[in-house]
Amino acid sequence: MLENYQIPTKSDEEQYFWKKYSCEDVKRLARLCTLDVYVFLFCFGLAISNITGLQIIQDKVCLNELKLPPEICYNIEKRSEYVNEAVILYKAATVFRTYENLIIFIPSILVTLCSGRLLDKYPQHLKYFFAVPVIGVIIHNLLMIYHIIHFDIDYRQMYWVKTIFGITGNIALFYSASYTYVLRYTPQKYREVRFGMIDFAMHMGFNSSMSAGGTILVSSSWFYPRLRNFLGVYGSSAIVNVIALIWIVAVIRTSDLGENQASKDKCSNDQRERKENSSTTDQTIVQGSQNDGKVKSKYLDNITEMAKTCAKKRENGNHIRLWWCLACVCLSQICIMGELTVVFQFAQKVYGWDAQYFSNLKTVTGLIPTFGAILFPVILVNKMKLRDTTLGIIGSYSLIFSCLIKGGFLIPAAFYLGEAVSVFTEMMSIAFRTIVARLISSDEYGQIFTVLSCIQTSAMVSSSILYTSIFNNTLNWYPGLVYHTVALMMFMPYIVLIWIDLSQRRSQNRKNAALAKQTIKLEKFN
Repeated sequence: MLENYQIPTKSDEEQYFWKKYSCEDVKRLARLCTLDVYVFLFCFGLAISNITGLQIIQDKVCLNELKLPPEICYNIEKRSEYVNEAVILYKAATVFRTYENLIIFIPSILVTLCSGRLLDKYPQHLKYFFAVPVIGVIIHNLLMIYHIIHFDIDYRQMYWVKTIFGITGNIALFYSASYTYVLRYTPQKYREVRFGMIDFAMHMGFNSSMSAGGTILVSSSWFYPRLRNFLGVYGSSAIVNVIALIWIVAVIRTSDLGENQASKDKCSNDQRERKENSSTTDQTIVQGSQNDGKVKSKYLDNITEMAKTCAKKRENGNHIRLWWCLACVCLSQICIMGELTVVFQFAQKVYGWDAQYFSNLKTVTGLIPTFGAILFPVILVNKMKLRDTTLGIIGSYSLIFSCLIKGGFLIPAAFYLGEAVSVFTEMMSIAFRTIVARLISSDEYGQIFTVLSCIQTSAMVSSSILYTSIFNNTLNWYPGLVYHTVALMMFMPYIVLIWIDLSQRRSQNRKNAALAKQTIKLEKFN
């Protein structure tokens, strides 16, 4: 089965992004890059309040429940005489973030699953799918401003505010719509570089927002001198998302972009579509006769259709590789995204860092894998001719050693080194997305990548539960154990990538041997 794995031929490689671009190619790429601005603005506006949200929980618990004075609450990580109280704050923030992720991501997964078929059916309306998560962030920020003004409200009441994220799709719908846009409207030879560009814009938004959020948070309060500058952070987030919404309406065009490419893709898959449509029609007639008078939910139909698309058998056993890739994406996202749940509390407990120092540090260290996501694939694939699976293997190595270093040596130098070692981590997700894109047809992009985005989102929920349970139970005696657990889990994607890589090489060797035998026969015949 694996021996039949389809690997790029020379003709395929000529379509890769390192081919010399013409003026028309550059113009088309520039037109496609309007999405990158939206990606940056949305990620920046969403993540600028990430650390601030945790700080609000800690301050509410410290001021309202522990009844400590503000001068102690605002520097409690540096006050050795309040170690027990600090642990209470860290655990409260970690538990809140876990339930927050559950409230946000479970509804957003359902919303995104229901929209997956619509992304394929109505690609000309993609801009509306872009707009919904942005509107959700704006409404969320306005409600958070209300809670900041009335700071004596119990922090658990903010769970209701987080439901806005879930109803509007949040990061899951954002991933699904963005990946569908890239795959449907980007020609094959641009796709790898477009994935890198989208990842670059995404991580630039996330990383730069951390520094901006930390700087605004510790600045003088714009309205309430007694509190940190929470209003400045959430007000800035709302303004950025309003700009993103204007950009979607005024700049991004999805009605005509890529129509020619989409028609070509449909023509190339016309025969397969007719077979699938005929079988689907027969099934629908039988089901309709059996369930006469019953009206099916369109949302359930969309989810069922996506499940059938993921589960159906594909030639050369590609469905098995697709399932393993989706499973590895889920596990790798659990390992990568879960750190966001506890890393700030980890830095407060182990290193005694405050919000400003931590935000600035994460911004600087986060730029390394951000630039690596777009530069390293070009260098390693173009110059060194490495395979996609090799990139993923390097990325898994990078994350494993980064976690071992940060969890094994609880000193600031180890954290700096661990962040530097993680420079190749983003190549793993790029490799898996590229492999998945080759295993499916063009009319399945919206459905498969909707499932992929939901997997990534569900991984955030699972990771927050995993990280929180381990971190809270080991906080007092060995907080670095959570990183060692992640390093152990990362061996599964590593093994799967090696498995696929070896099958590629075996298949190539067999093809080369068959070609050599054919050449010898032709020479003897001549």
